[in-house]
This record gives sequence, C-alpha cells and structure tokens, in this order.
Amino acid sequence: TGSLNNVTAIAGFVHAASGKRYVLVAIANHANAAAARPAFDALIDWAAKDN
Repeated sequence: TGSLNNVTAIAGFVHAASGKRYVLVAIANHANAAAARPAFDALIDWAAKDN
C-alpha cells in the first residue's frame, strides 16, 4: 500500500455475469489523473457485463 502524487490506479478481479473471472489493471499517471476515475469505473462495469 502507499500513495503517489498524480497517480490513480485500480487492480483486481471482476466476476462477470457469464461466470468468467477477469483480471483488470488500470493506471493513470498524470497531473489530472483523478479525472480517469470515471473511465476506470466504466471499464469495471463493461467487464462485469461480459460484453
């Protein structure tokens, strides 16, 4: 655990509606990294729906 300035990240497993399990990792390294959070949330939702 820890923190870095100007970095937002998420990593983990997503159990999809189909029963498949996916590994997701997303990292944004930029002065405006916090703005990437909605995109990270959309990625998780997309994987969970198993599109």
